[in-house]
Amino acid sequence: MPAAGTDDATYPRSIGVLGGLRHSEPVLRRLLHALPGGIQVCVYLTDPKAMPADLRAAVLVAASPADLAARSQVVFAMQDDVASLESRVHGPSGVQAGVHSPTILVISSILPPDSLRDLALVLHTRTAGLLRIVDAPVLGPPGAIVTGRYSMIVGAAPSVYRSVRPVLELIGPCTRIGGVGTAQIAKACEQFVLAATALAALEAIAICQRAGIDLRKVPGWGAVATEEDQRAMQIWSVALESAGPSSANLQAALEVVSSEAARGPATAATLIRVGELLTVLMNGGLGSPDLHAAGHHLIELEHRRGDDHLESDPTMQP
Repeated sequence: MPAAGTDDATYPRSIGVLGGLRHSEPVLRRLLHALPGGIQVCVYLTDPKAMPADLRAAVLVAASPADLAARSQVVFAMQDDVASLESRVHGPSGVQAGVHSPTILVISSILPPDSLRDLALVLHTRTAGLLRIVDAPVLGPPGAIVTGRYSMIVGAAPSVYRSVRPVLELIGPCTRIGGVGTAQIAKACEQFVLAATALAALEAIAICQRAGIDLRKVPGWGAVATEEDQRAMQIWSVALESAGPSSANLQAALEVVSSEAARGPATAATLIRVGELLTVLMNGGLGSPDLHAAGHHLIELEHRRGDDHLESDPTMQP
């Protein structure tokens, strides 16, 4: 990667972004803001017409994933699932077909670790080692990504990580935790914890609301709180007051965690319950696929069921 950046970092001459606008936009905006002048940002989006005018004017729109790879030394892939990723990677117009020099494909969504490892091996073989995969899920608040404050966990070979680290650190501080697939497991577990915490908070507010209590006024949850309480408030704001993780991301994360839990002895009672509850919520016709909408759904259930316990509501049974 011969293009010199700032602060002794070395950046590629061009960086590509592949995927849907929902996940790609904050990454695109961060790259455009933080990269030194003269470095090109290329894009291939699922729906290019949805791209805001200011982004379209600042990037080069590729004709295909292969064209994107031919123009980019590092490509962020923001696909929702394995099938979607593979459809963009393989074939005559896929990423693989456009690789003609050393290229790094950064997988920035939640995918099954084994599938990702298999894909890394196939691509390495078919491109004679030119295309290498980095496992670095980028799923978090858009504001943190856009401002370069998103903490990223990375799974990659040490040499590949050293090569791509300057680009990843534009988005936020990075930590390599192992090889390809390890970041998927760690990120999926993080999403599981966030989902479980958010759902517990949502149930709590529903129960308190039925009792005539505004939980936000209780010490530890309210705006006026001790430093320790402020940490709890961060959970509240992330889980309830801002858009939560998409249902697709949560489902993918829980599938990864469930698969890993099945490999050996593990206590998975909470995992099973969270999965069941998310399924019920999503089958309940939520207007928006996030936990904030799930909270409204839970509160409506609380109002409908009267004084019965939450577990006794037949609509909440798996």
